[in-house]
Amino acid sequence: MSRAIVPAASSCNGVEGEASRPDQSLADLAIMTGHVAQVIADDDGWRETLAAIHRALRPGGRVAFESRNPDARAWDAWTRQASRSADR
Repeated sequence: MSRAIVPAASSCNGVEGEASRPDQSLADLAIMTGHVAQVIADDDGWRETLAAIHRALRPGGRVAFESRNPDARAWDAWTRQASRSADR
C-alpha cells in the first residue's frame, strides 16, 4: 500500500509491508517501528531480516530503528478514550 507519509510531502510515499517482499531495491529508507525487533528471536533471524532489508533498499539506502524513551511512560496514556483507529 503506497500513501503519503506526510500530507504536504507529496514526493514521499510509504510502503507498508515486510522486508521479505519480492520488490527489490525500491526503498531509500526502511524503518523498524514499535516492538518489531523483539519478534526476531535469534541471530539467524536477525541475519535474514537484515539481508532482506538490504535487498529492499536502493544503493545508499538506510535502515532506521524506532527507539522509545521508557522514562516517558507513554503507556500511561494508552487508554480507550485516547485511542483511535483507521480503516484500511
